[in-house]
Amino acid sequence: MNKGLRTALALVLCMGGWTSLQAMPTRPHIPQAPVQGTTLALSPTPIRPEAGKSALLQSWQYKALEDSLWYATSVPSLVQQSLIDEGRLPQPWYRDNEARVQWPGERDWVYRTSFTLETEGVDPELRHRLELEGLDTYADIYLDGQLIGRSRNMFVPQRIDITDLLAKTREHHLVIHFTSPLRAAHAQYLSNGFNYPADNDHAPIHYSPFTRKAPYHYGWDWGMRLVTIGPWQPVRLSSYRSGRIDDCRIETEISWHERGKAQRAHLSLSPEVELWEARGGHRLVAQLYDARGKVVEEATQELDSQENHRISLEVDRPRLWWPRPWGEPYLYRLELRLEDAQGYELHRLSRSVGLRELRLVNEADSLGTSFSFEVNQYPLFIKGANYIPGELLLTRRRAEDFDRLMQDVAFAEMNMIRVWGGGVYEDDAFYDAADRAGILIWQDFMFACTAYPSDRDFLDNVRTEAVHQVKRLRHHPSIALWCGNNEVEEALKYWGWQRKFAPEHYQRMVEGYAPLFGDLLPRVVQAHAPEQAYIHGSPMQANWGRPESFAHGDIHYWGLWYGKQPFEVFDHRPMRMVSEFGFQSFPSMPSIARFAEPEDYGLETPVMRVHQKASTGNGLIREYMDRDYIVPKDFEDFVYVSQVLQARGMERVMRTLRSHRPICMGSLYWQLNDAWPAVSWSSIDYYHEYKAMHYTAARAYAPMALGVRLVGGDTLEIYGLLDDLDGRSGVRLRSRVYALSGELLTERILSRESLRPNSSQLLGRYSLASLGLSESLNSRVLHLELKTSSGTSELLWYAVPTKALELPEAKIQHRIVRQEAGRAIIELRADSFVKDLVIEVPELCAVRLSDNCFDMLRGQRRQIEVIHPDLRSGTKLRIKMHTMNQIHRP
Repeated sequence: MNKGLRTALALVLCMGGWTSLQAMPTRPHIPQAPVQGTTLALSPTPIRPEAGKSALLQSWQYKALEDSLWYATSVPSLVQQSLIDEGRLPQPWYRDNEARVQWPGERDWVYRTSFTLETEGVDPELRHRLELEGLDTYADIYLDGQLIGRSRNMFVPQRIDITDLLAKTREHHLVIHFTSPLRAAHAQYLSNGFNYPADNDHAPIHYSPFTRKAPYHYGWDWGMRLVTIGPWQPVRLSSYRSGRIDDCRIETEISWHERGKAQRAHLSLSPEVELWEARGGHRLVAQLYDARGKVVEEATQELDSQENHRISLEVDRPRLWWPRPWGEPYLYRLELRLEDAQGYELHRLSRSVGLRELRLVNEADSLGTSFSFEVNQYPLFIKGANYIPGELLLTRRRAEDFDRLMQDVAFAEMNMIRVWGGGVYEDDAFYDAADRAGILIWQDFMFACTAYPSDRDFLDNVRTEAVHQVKRLRHHPSIALWCGNNEVEEALKYWGWQRKFAPEHYQRMVEGYAPLFGDLLPRVVQAHAPEQAYIHGSPMQANWGRPESFAHGDIHYWGLWYGKQPFEVFDHRPMRMVSEFGFQSFPSMPSIARFAEPEDYGLETPVMRVHQKASTGNGLIREYMDRDYIVPKDFEDFVYVSQVLQARGMERVMRTLRSHRPICMGSLYWQLNDAWPAVSWSSIDYYHEYKAMHYTAARAYAPMALGVRLVGGDTLEIYGLLDDLDGRSGVRLRSRVYALSGELLTERILSRESLRPNSSQLLGRYSLASLGLSESLNSRVLHLELKTSSGTSELLWYAVPTKALELPEAKIQHRIVRQEAGRAIIELRADSFVKDLVIEVPELCAVRLSDNCFDMLRGQRRQIEVIHPDLRSGTKLRIKMHTMNQIHRP
């Protein structure tokens, strides 16, 4: 097999960053030739309408506006994905193809379909609604020659009553004309007078601030530019008789028996019902089901007018929804039925409901301004990451991918992820998965890193978007917070725009902030989800370059990375909520091999520069690496050390932030995932491989963990970090000092005391000398063990940087203890001290290990589970191991 075909096979096997393992093909499909266009007419989709039912429109075709030939496609659809499937567009993320895939975003495109509506035996009083759940982005909608709707917002569905049009004929033709977002915004740009400071928009003219489209599609400092176009959400025809339930606001009030134990839950339902039949007698029936399907409460409300009515439900001794790791995220199911006077069901609305009390505590205190969350009356230390969409081509994702995403989040012991404001409001399946997993969601509105227009037309567009999204998401128990934007106010104040722009233009941007983020968005949240918290932006006030602000609200601390400060900078600078901090690394070599060729391997090759979008780039990774590690000359070794550098440094910060509790109450690192294969801040790469950091994050975020801080250069503070609501008794903190050659040099019990529940606890301060670290620091390691009656936490600590350690030659033995369908157990034995062991399984895409990136003492044995659906009992399993010992002794 030639090299090119091998690369193509790897791309097809792993090109989907969020493809579920269950769905991965065992054999790749490679188109043999481009799909040919057609001039043939469409075959209409037959639809038999029923009250309260929907039918997806099928048999779609599309073409560029100026082309004559049509191509078959399916909806949901994006032009770029269809072109890739047909072989007319190369894989955008392969090598340096980015420049070759920009042309579709610069053209206009047309989609069409047709359908027939059966009328014989069908209720003549039915009304019909065309529901286009998402059009990306500027689109005119025509039915049978008439303009019936217009989209100018990717985040707003179009729902159009077409009853009168359908009455005129049996066969109907639907056409959607998509205008290039670049062309659609050009006149507005010309009239604006200046180019907005949207520097993540990777084009000379920044159209993105004008366009209510996912900002990251225009490029970012971790992402390529791909301006997608198409009907990215389903298109369906829905039919109703006399009325429908549009939505329902659910407000919950809990009466507490004692802290964390609910006596009663009161649910107040505010259904939004549309009725168009003059006859009375309609009623709403509300039923609340438990997880076993049993009705626990129900009520009926007569509807005697078009006005909305309130329905009350009372639940005694309710089961609560808890975030992990505190308990079960218990979900009830609410069913709302609209019935006519004869009891005929006209429409049904179903919602999952989690009963919980959640409060943002953002108040002045003796230190400054707090920022924390209380759930069911307990303060929750936030452990999590910032999330970006896992794809540029959003139609590639499926519901099972979001379930798997939440499994990845749970693996790293997180309880929250922030849906960052430069991406998209996620699919319903994303929030459903978070509800089931007990993961809280910090939800940004989709504004990031630039100023925005504040004219009436723009604000009206945003208002429609915000109302729709708040109403769509408000019932999810996972929603913890609405945030107006990412870094817009910080940029206005601190990014030098005062010097870059004319005074009148800068002033216009400043004055445009409050109408959008201080007035419009909070009014929408207050009107439609008053029980949910809103903040105008993140960070709210604190700025990483101004230490006097650190005690006020959340902070994006980029002194690490952009400020070139060391990881230790967090040790003695307590902050309230660190909602962004991060460090880059390369994806693993198996991932790099999926988008690059061997001749591309290098820090500054053209291909690798295309896949590194940060302004400081690979040179900053090298600069940090040189401080603490030996900088390898070999590219593969450099990739490995970059991951260890990220993993160990970020693990240190996460533990440190937890040790600052209760001053600090949260850690959300940047970033969880990737939207394409790149050198980035992620802990999970685009091909769904865990980087080393995802494993160290799991240890740093564990419910019970250790934290250490070096004070004054010779004293070690040791913290017990516990997130359980129950404390731990029978606690023993033991220290051992080993020579790297393997000998145990000292051992002592440092303390015996209970761990307080849900806290960070200083277990003691110890001089290095008292711990046995007064000499030969280059060849010693401190082993700390926190042992309780219900578990053990361990930490290895070194008094010198890794590059100064006198590491022996690595001697590791491994054998496969057991191998079966989907999993294998590998046993490792270290015959020498091993530093930063990272295991790869190169032939398997998106493999999962039970642990990775760890040190081993001489004589230690460990069993590691390998999980992948392609594993079989007879599969040859090739294991590749990297260690820092090999870097020190090449």
